[in-house]
Amino acid sequence: MRSPQITSLLQTLSVFAILWHEGRGQQGTVISQGTVISDLHSQGRSTQNQFTRGRFGEEIFSGIRRMVVVKAMSQCAWCVPITTYGGKGVAKPGVDPAKHAIVYMRGSVPTCKADEPRMTKEPLEIEPARPEERLDEMSRLNFGKVYTVEHNVKVRHVGMISWTSMVKFRGYASNEFRLDI
Repeated sequence: MRSPQITSLLQTLSVFAILWHEGRGQQGTVISQGTVISDLHSQGRSTQNQFTRGRFGEEIFSGIRRMVVVKAMSQCAWCVPITTYGGKGVAKPGVDPAKHAIVYMRGSVPTCKADEPRMTKEPLEIEPARPEERLDEMSRLNFGKVYTVEHNVKVRHVGMISWTSMVKFRGYASNEFRLDI
């Protein structure tokens, strides 16, 4: 059964955090090579407990992932991920800067590193759900990747795309998700 609270949190323009599980894959994954692992290493902590073994012996990484709802539906939501790419932003090899926008909390300043290629999308502001909410300054919203999040999972409300960024967000999402079927 769906929780009304979760359903209300997974509305279009909502920003939320979720415990996300992802297979490690051949080269590692975006999440396993991203902020969580980098942060643990920089703090001198082991990442050994971040991985578990799945049914077929594959390593599964678990970590907190932040996402923004692009389209809310009756039983799930289509979401785009926020990532730092291990603190490298879109300077990480293989990342398409044209698919990304800087995201930042209201009251902070959007930051771009000198070595990052130019992003064509303007920064998007997030209105935090609580004053203590923070985003890493290298947070990038990836419009090139879509995740389905069911309404029966636990999520934590982080904030909303601010009204000053709503039109830009909707335009970027609309342009990226044009379907030629």
